[in-house]
Amino acid sequence: MAKNRPSRRVRPSPPAQVNGPDVREIIREELSKALALPAGATATNVTAGYLQALQRNGSPRISGTAALSRDPYNNVSFGPGEPLFPAPIDPLLPSGRAAPRRAEFDVSWNLQTTTTRNVPWTVLRDAADQVSVMRSCIEVNKSAITGLEWSFEIDPARAQHLAKRSGTSSHEVTSNLQDKYAADMDRLHQWWAKPDRINNWTFSEWLGALLEDQLVLDAVSIYPHLTMRGDLHSLELLDSTTIKPLLDHRGATPQPPYAAFQQILWGFPRGEYAQSPPEHVDAAFVSAIYGRTTGVEDGTDALIYKVRNRRTRSPYGFSNVEQALVDVDLWLKRYDWLRSEYTAGVTPEMIVGVDANMTPEQLRSYEAVFNDDLSGRTAERHRARFLPAGFTTSYPQSHDAKFTSDFDLHLIRLICAAFDVLPTSLGFSPNHGSGAMGAQGHSQGEQDAQLQRGAKPTATWIKDLINEVCVHYLGMPPEVTFKFHGLDLEDEAKEAALLTGYVNTGLQTINEGRDQRGLPRFSFQQADEPFLSTPTGPAFLNPDVQPVGLPGNLPSAPQNHDGYQKPSTPSEPDSGNVKAEQKAFMTFLRKRAGSSWRDFTFTAHPVEIAEAANRLAAAGDVDAVRALFAMNDG
Repeated sequence: MAKNRPSRRVRPSPPAQVNGPDVREIIREELSKALALPAGATATNVTAGYLQALQRNGSPRISGTAALSRDPYNNVSFGPGEPLFPAPIDPLLPSGRAAPRRAEFDVSWNLQTTTTRNVPWTVLRDAADQVSVMRSCIEVNKSAITGLEWSFEIDPARAQHLAKRSGTSSHEVTSNLQDKYAADMDRLHQWWAKPDRINNWTFSEWLGALLEDQLVLDAVSIYPHLTMRGDLHSLELLDSTTIKPLLDHRGATPQPPYAAFQQILWGFPRGEYAQSPPEHVDAAFVSAIYGRTTGVEDGTDALIYKVRNRRTRSPYGFSNVEQALVDVDLWLKRYDWLRSEYTAGVTPEMIVGVDANMTPEQLRSYEAVFNDDLSGRTAERHRARFLPAGFTTSYPQSHDAKFTSDFDLHLIRLICAAFDVLPTSLGFSPNHGSGAMGAQGHSQGEQDAQLQRGAKPTATWIKDLINEVCVHYLGMPPEVTFKFHGLDLEDEAKEAALLTGYVNTGLQTINEGRDQRGLPRFSFQQADEPFLSTPTGPAFLNPDVQPVGLPGNLPSAPQNHDGYQKPSTPSEPDSGNVKAEQKAFMTFLRKRAGSSWRDFTFTAHPVEIAEAANRLAAAGDVDAVRALFAMNDG
């Protein structure tokens, strides 16, 4: 056999030499020309010493801008590096540097006549009107505020501040201010009884419309109508979807007298207004940032535009409806699925599988005979039926088995959370034992949380708005404030319990506590002395005022007044009844934990023990209550 000879490896021949200039040489020549310095120029090595010399000689200026100093050690080995010098695009301040922009807003923002919002106004309006759960949440929030009583009164914080400066009690200061500004408070209350006299809206109607725009759009537009004399006649609410906020060169609200808002109607600006009420800005700041500006040229050119959820990146807010849109979208899809199940569902109660060789027409005929034979005959449907060979039955999962309310209630809770509303406020009762919406009932803590997160912040926002209007348009004194009533009852009860603990432990005197509550002082000496509360009565820390531990020493005690008759001594209580009453009291105390205190009615204990136990329990001192009962048993 012939041996296989190895094949010779063919080596590639070198490329043929192309006549012409070498490309690599051309690139080298061009790079040398680009890197060559112009005639007469010299190169300087940039070293750390050179940078320090530049630093000593002063900061560089780029396009007339004075940059701030640079750290000479930025360019050390593995250092952070020298930051770029800024190139401002706004007018320079006297320092040679520009003020910061508020945000990187869209260029030509003021030229846009259509909405620049991510979510159009119409989507928010339609969602608020057509989604039942969302509409219920809106109405609950509106009712929580419009149903409150309101008035104008002396600002407690202002009165307390004046009391500290004058060295008198806050109650005395408040009383003097009430006498001084009684006519002003009556005038303000009468004006706000009907704030929109043009449309004949009362305060509750006006406030309801304002809350509607705040909850749905988070934009409230109010046009102040003035009389020929310049007095405020009406506050008319405008459709905020027609108001476009304008921006100045920094992205902030333009200062008066420049236009800050435009009303866009039928695709074009039809009116423009300055921001109102006019704020008294420091003149030095105004001249430094915006130059010399004046106030509003005419009072009729002003507009009040308020947003509750302010954001630096946009002049628009973030309403409760917009916050709940994602959850509402899922809720609507779930609702549409339920409706389709009832209107276009195709799942029958029973399916019969057929192995026999039957045509579709035969199957339909047999199905019609079988169903007609059982239709409307309840007794026959309870009897056994025999099918021919090849027929097998199956029962698909019914719609009721597939549907559970847990997911729907979860979506409801998510939507309610965007409005700070409890589902029970909408009429959804908890499912007892199922865990779908919590255990039976809602604790007082949950109700307090709803009040703290929902009604109180909204009421504070409205109070600030009304106070601002009253100061700038109605001449309200700074010592007077608008107030909603009924929101601070729980806080007042907690504050009273805390204050009672301070007084009973000697941290404050009685008169100091009454000053804090705005009540008149007592005139007797013991009201200005600290004491410790004991089961037998107050024990004053000053032994010259009262021997320690001796009860009934206060001048306000009834036994110290003329004509007092000592009550008859009750018979010795039964020890079993005392123990049972103590146990019932401790159970009552645990149930009242976290809520306002209500005195327990004792029948087997002496009056002084009963009063002391209730007082200690109201202060939350459970250990002291146990010690009191132990002393009484001993």
